[in-house]
Amino acid sequence: MKRWKALLGTIALSLGLLFAVSGSNQASAASWHKGTPKALRGKWRDPNEHSSRIIFNQKTIAFYSKEEFSGKFGIPAWHVKYKIVGHYKYKLHYYIPHDNHWENATWRRVNNRITNGHGWLYKY
Repeated sequence: MKRWKALLGTIALSLGLLFAVSGSNQASAASWHKGTPKALRGKWRDPNEHSSRIIFNQKTIAFYSKEEFSGKFGIPAWHVKYKIVGHYKYKLHYYIPHDNHWENATWRRVNNRITNGHGWLYKY
């Protein structure tokens, strides 16, 4: 009788471990998507500085600023991909060819404005 209990316990433990290991291959909901999120697409500007603006297209991001020597004036960022990190909150990863490096930025949309933590931009 003790052998049967030990055998059943071993089988139950083995099956439990088998299901636990096989269940860990599920896809993560926070995967990277190509392009820019639809919630961010369009033309955005700073209400205080009308020359500062960002344009999110389907596959590129263009930065404009009154500081022409900032290294990003009108030069689009390529190879944009994003991850959803919250409700209307996106982490973007993109390549800036002028500086020859990759950047990350987190953008959040609230009503008709967006922010990356450095002030609000409004759609125009």
